Amino acid sequence: MWSLSLEWMLLALLVFWAVGAYNRLARLRSGCVQQFGALDAHLGQWHAMLQAFEAQPKAEGQSPALVHAQAALHQTAAQLQAALVDARGRPLRETALASLEHACSALDVAWQAMTKVAVDTGAGAAPSDAPSPDPDPLQPWQQRWTEHQVRNRLGLQQFNAAAERYNAAIAQYPARLLAWLLGFRPVRSLLVEPVVSKAQESGT
Repeated sequence: MWSLSLEWMLLALLVFWAVGAYNRLARLRSGCVQQFGALDAHLGQWHAMLQAFEAQPKAEGQSPALVHAQAALHQTAAQLQAALVDARGRPLRETALASLEHACSALDVAWQAMTKVAVDTGAGAAPSDAPSPDPDPLQPWQQRWTEHQVRNRLGLQQFNAAAERYNAAIAQYPARLLAWLLGFRPVRSLLVEPVVSKAQESGT
């Protein structure tokens, strides 16, 4: 009698623990998804800024180097858009996050290359006979770029913090046994790029 009651009590405790552990893991995983949603919003605004930049009228007589750099920027912006669409459907998948990280990195390189070519070829300066010369038409866009990078960096840090808490929880024993049984997988963290690139630092 007492032995049977003890077994039922132990079973009940095990069930209660399993339910509590599952709820905690699910809540932490949901936190990762929510933080990715916030990051997705930041990256979407970043992409919208690039679309606005590309939509502005192009100056006549651009150098082939600048045309090539702008084409590379357009290609990497399209790559970011595709990576975002893919990641929205499966925000915590390893391959989706890796593709998004690569797209962000490639876009940063393309932007820095384009601005460097623009400065080197004089495309970043207004004509001397312009009625209201702008000393550097790229400056407002560079400022907006930096502002977006600050927000992107914050979003990345918050996502990585959520992923770190979740990964630590599913790695703890005995919760890791439950995580393995229920298919909870580790979430890949994303590389946090510096707000100011080396190219920008060398130009200051």
